[in-house]
Amino acid sequence: MQDLPDHTKADPDEDSSNHKVESFELAVSLDLDSQEFKYLEATRDFNRGEGGLHDAIDRSELGILVIPTCCNVSASFASLEGSPITSIPLEFYRPAEL
Repeated sequence: MQDLPDHTKADPDEDSSNHKVESFELAVSLDLDSQEFKYLEATRDFNRGEGGLHDAIDRSELGILVIPTCCNVSASFASLEGSPITSIPLEFYRPAEL
């Protein structure tokens, strides 16, 4: 897999200045048998299940979970479970409209 970032950086047609190959190189270099990777994998699995959005909504008997847009956590958790996200810009509803 290392040939992909190497090719992207070496080939001028790839315009590598517009691609974040460093993130891909980091992913390629990971040791899938390391304790760190196993810990991250277990954390991801927990966040997909009992520590995730669906469980939090079910456990709290909620119909919806509202999280501030500035909080990137919502997108991270939602992407693990395939949950939809609806974003409403701040001040979308003015007090007179409520």
